[in-house]
Formats: sequence, structure tokens, C-alpha cells
Amino acid sequence: MASISITLLTTSQTLDGNTEAILIDATNNLVNVTLPAITADGDSYVLSRLDASLNSVGVVADITNTINNSSSIIMLPGDKFRVIAYGTNYYLF
Repeated sequence: MASISITLLTTSQTLDGNTEAILIDATNNLVNVTLPAITADGDSYVLSRLDASLNSVGVVADITNTINNSSSIIMLPGDKFRVIAYGTNYYLF
């Protein structure tokens, strides 16, 4: 079985396209995760929010793309999903 690259984020960051799974912990502060520009259909990322805090977690599309036809989405505590690129849009699964 092939392994995937995993990153734990506790502060806001723009992804570089080299990480497939993003674990997000906003216990101590808000976290914004900016997705990289889509380079090909099928680009995908798995995101999982680990904390149950009231701090905000936003997932933001690159300026040239959208997420479900929006510029950003909010992750609630416990949210987990995969975003998959098609055209200029990331879709939630």
C-alpha cells in the first residue's frame, strides 16, 4: 500500500501541492487553509478538522479557482472531506 503525505496545520498556510492529507487543529487560533491553483483535473486533498474549539477554520480557493463555485468554505469542528479538482472548481466529497 502506498503512503500519502500528511501535514498538521495549527496556523494559516497556503498548500504547495505536495501534501495530500491536511489535519487542522484550530485549538489556539483561527486557521485558513488556501488551496493551490488547480494544475490538472483530479488534483485532490483530504482535509480533517481535529479540534472542537470555537475558532474559525476556512478553506480558501486560489484566486483563479473556486470551491463548489464559492471562493471559500468554513469547516466546523469534526468536519472531514475531500476536495477534487475539475476544470477551475474544487468539488467537495
